Amino acid sequence: TASIIGKKFSYEMLLNMTKKNENELLDDLIDCREVCLIEESDSDYIFIHDKVREVLENEIKEKYPSFWKELHQKAGEFLEEKYSSNLDEVLDELANHFYNAEDLEKSIKYLELAGDKARKNFLNEKAIEHFDKLVKILEKEFAKTNKNDIRFDQMQKSLYDAYFNRGSIFYQIGKMDDALTDYFLAKKIIEQMNDKRNLIELLHAIGWCYLFTGDVDNALYYFEKELKITEVMNSKITLAKTFNSLSIAYRNRGNYEKHIEYNKRSLETLHDLDDDYYLQSVYLNLGIGYRMQGDYEKALECYHKSLKVLEKNKNTEGHEFMKTGFVLYLNFGLVQREQGNFDEAIKYYKKGMKISDEMGDKSGLASLIWEIGIIYYYKKKYEEALEYIDQAIKIQKEFNLSNNLYFSLTLKIDILFDQKKYSEIQKIYEALLKCLPKNLSYASEDAKVYQARISFHLAKTEKLKIVKGIRPLEQMLKEKKDEGWIAGLNYALWKLKRELTAKQAKDADQNRKAALKLYRKFYQKIPKIYYKNKIEELEKLN
Repeated sequence: TASIIGKKFSYEMLLNMTKKNENELLDDLIDCREVCLIEESDSDYIFIHDKVREVLENEIKEKYPSFWKELHQKAGEFLEEKYSSNLDEVLDELANHFYNAEDLEKSIKYLELAGDKARKNFLNEKAIEHFDKLVKILEKEFAKTNKNDIRFDQMQKSLYDAYFNRGSIFYQIGKMDDALTDYFLAKKIIEQMNDKRNLIELLHAIGWCYLFTGDVDNALYYFEKELKITEVMNSKITLAKTFNSLSIAYRNRGNYEKHIEYNKRSLETLHDLDDDYYLQSVYLNLGIGYRMQGDYEKALECYHKSLKVLEKNKNTEGHEFMKTGFVLYLNFGLVQREQGNFDEAIKYYKKGMKISDEMGDKSGLASLIWEIGIIYYYKKKYEEALEYIDQAIKIQKEFNLSNNLYFSLTLKIDILFDQKKYSEIQKIYEALLKCLPKNLSYASEDAKVYQARISFHLAKTEKLKIVKGIRPLEQMLKEKKDEGWIAGLNYALWKLKRELTAKQAKDADQNRKAALKLYRKFYQKIPKIYYKNKIEELEKLN
């Protein structure tokens, strides 16, 4: 019976469940203690080896399944009565016992409460475990009902909530494919219910999943659908939230004017509302727009306004303010990094890492680790850079974060090129090909550039270097119209041609001048350290 209760059990609970007299139970516990099955822990008892407890419970479950369920029911009822004034303390145990007892009503109630509690406390694996069980029960029960069933509406709403909440946990830990699966299951239900308010929330969540994976077209599609419904409902706070999401989608597309326009519309909508969460979020995103335009002074002004609101609400429960805190520190760091203030940038990144770690946000954590890696790359401290990049890659592989993994692998290749470790680059390049994000149109083009550079360095003769390395890049240069690509290809050709004969070296100087002209133009518009470094390199090695 103790094995049913769990690794730790109280004498009082065991006495209640076994119905033995006190002396008999004490004798039994002494016997168990003498043969090293259990030991005392404060006022309770614990199994010395949890595996022994598992074996005992499984034996009861296999031989006496009805009795096993009955014991779990008794355990749940005892805890429910004992902790009636503070059920929050034993939600996990209640959810587990009533689920195993197959008490439909109580297992649904406590799985939902325990899952929500775990989600708010960033215990993501435990939350998913509870919601997995809840979904399993609700799907089975919902399949038994029809529209005439008195339980139909409630069962439908409960299943929607379970899908949505589990999807939100997957989103929180960066598992976007799993999040989208749950969100679309929830969407099917909510459309049948014709619940506009929850549909808005769901479209918003789906749009953000696509935005996170870089699929801007789909993100805009769902945000626009959200906006149409929101305008009809005339909810100011929801409208501000939708404008904010649209602004970020346009920013990711490179349309910074639209980004700033939608942020300003969001601020206007929030003007008469008391909602700090969206206010600090809009200030943050407006700052990002200014940063992308190279106006670092305005960007920092907006970030400080966001931080002021954030600090005012730092003790607020829930993950929303924490999530924004991570993004805010990331962007403070980006402003410093882009201006070459590397030590200041790392300070902000480490503040963001602390928040990501507390939230269990592996995607955010990997992004910040990657950012520190790129700073060490800029400082030409390659071993430190690789140490951070490898940490990021490990997380990104574990959580299938293909977009982030792509950027980490490309940075690792760039570092290895600087170190002239060409055979190692080939292995990383093969891994890169396996994770090319389909939604990043330039990813396959990047891969072609890397292939040409690798082929150049691994070729044994100058003729092969020209055929396999130089010619493919020159062909790409003829086809490209985007100035960023033109600058990058000229820069790459300059670096390769300098290693060839005098004739090729003369051609190299033409590529150098073309790249230098464009990087000067970019730097004048947005004074990033990246452009400055390129300019200095191109000028120095004339």
